[in-house]
Amino acid sequence: MPPKQQSSKWIFEDEVPDTIPKLFMAVGKRMFPIFFTTRGLLEFVMLPAKHTVTAAWYTEFCLPKVFQAVETLKPKSGIRGMKFHHDNALAHTARRTKEFLRQSGLEMIEHPPYSPDLAPCDFWLFPNLKRN
Repeated sequence: MPPKQQSSKWIFEDEVPDTIPKLFMAVGKRMFPIFFTTRGLLEFVMLPAKHTVTAAWYTEFCLPKVFQAVETLKPKSGIRGMKFHHDNALAHTARRTKEFLRQSGLEMIEHPPYSPDLAPCDFWLFPNLKRN
């Protein structure tokens, strides 16, 4: 693998080039879809390592865990009357997901395409993570 351009430097013919240490990740990246209400954290679900979010995983594993957390929080009403917002990621806009949410009876709040100003994580999640 050739070195990165920013690691290059000029040397004389009789000089030995510097050794460039290879960086590696000790821990792989993990994805945690996080769900929160107006009162704070509701649930987070860890995606298995080296997996991607698909409509199947989202509807069969992730959302049922979230709904269960809502049932614990609001045992009398559960998800009835709740409004649900997520972005326009493929797993969120798939036919399977839309049908699952429609059958669940949640009121969906549409996410406008290419909208940087409607990012709830900017208002609650990221500042909270920075503080802690």
